[in-house]
Amino acid sequence: MNDLSRLWRPLPALLCLCLTAVVLLSSPVAGAPRFERLRPGQCFAARLDVGDLHYAAVLRLLPRNFFELSESFAYRKNPPLRRGSSGLWFQLRGGALLRLWNRYGLSRPLNVGAAAALYADMPLPGQNGSLSVVFRPAEDDGAPLRLMGALRQSSDGPVFDESASGLAFPLRGPLPEELRGRPLPLFLELDARLSGRDLVMEKVRAVSARLPSGLNDPPQAPATAAAGAPWLLELPDGALLTASFALDAAPASGEGAGPEEGAAELAGRLDLAGRGLYLSIPLNVSGGRLRLLPSEDDRAMLRSLGEEALLALVDAARGWRLHGDMLALYDAGDALLATLERRAAR
Repeated sequence: MNDLSRLWRPLPALLCLCLTAVVLLSSPVAGAPRFERLRPGQCFAARLDVGDLHYAAVLRLLPRNFFELSESFAYRKNPPLRRGSSGLWFQLRGGALLRLWNRYGLSRPLNVGAAAALYADMPLPGQNGSLSVVFRPAEDDGAPLRLMGALRQSSDGPVFDESASGLAFPLRGPLPEELRGRPLPLFLELDARLSGRDLVMEKVRAVSARLPSGLNDPPQAPATAAAGAPWLLELPDGALLTASFALDAAPASGEGAGPEEGAAELAGRLDLAGRGLYLSIPLNVSGGRLRLLPSEDDRAMLRSLGEEALLALVDAARGWRLHGDMLALYDAGDALLATLERRAAR
């Protein structure tokens, strides 16, 4: 009996160890992206018939996180009602969420499912409820983009400021004949195509020398909204960190971002916490320009913890912009590095 007791004692601990191993092996790795990453150039289409309503939509994800969404609502035999949207797209929550945003108040979530299918509730015109639709990968038909914005003169030549996204597109090729010799800025509705980072105008649908109200308003300075607010920073590997910015009124000194017209240069700190990590990084900001300045001790700590993704982000960050309740970090080439979401107050 005593021998049997001695044999039995280790079994509960062994069973617990086996169960723990099963749980660990069956659980996703913490911080690893769980959903397919979406890419510029992808196109999605949705079709749905509900009673007398036929709904069709095409969503194009384009470079610089720019999107175009075209929708059609056809009731019975009436001519279809068409709705077009453009703006910026962000993939969040470890890849589980695609968010469409623009400066006109659009903030629409789409859930990312298997085989890159997108699930969304799309509002009907006239505040008549919404439709639950599925966008599936589709071939881009190559139709031109329908855009609105301001044609302005820059030091490098004419640029098109797309009004919904706030992106400035350099123009490739000569201006259409009806625009040549006219004083800028002009407000345009046009058909165009993207060629890399440039825009090629194909057809001017409308032109006005009067800019819509608010189009000349400067974007909100990131420093105004970022300081003091808690943010959730998502790294490219899916890891999440709590972030907060503290900015001083005193001018920044030493290495940092260069001065920006009309913007004071400020110093401050970015505090990061999460995954057994706490880090406070000095920073300099000037308008939309940002420079994070980790010390050699900070770098050594991040390397020792295997935080290579975070270190790469800190080294590459050169710009920041507000997009509603999102704060996006960009590199020197204006490519999106990471997105921070404002944390809701408890």
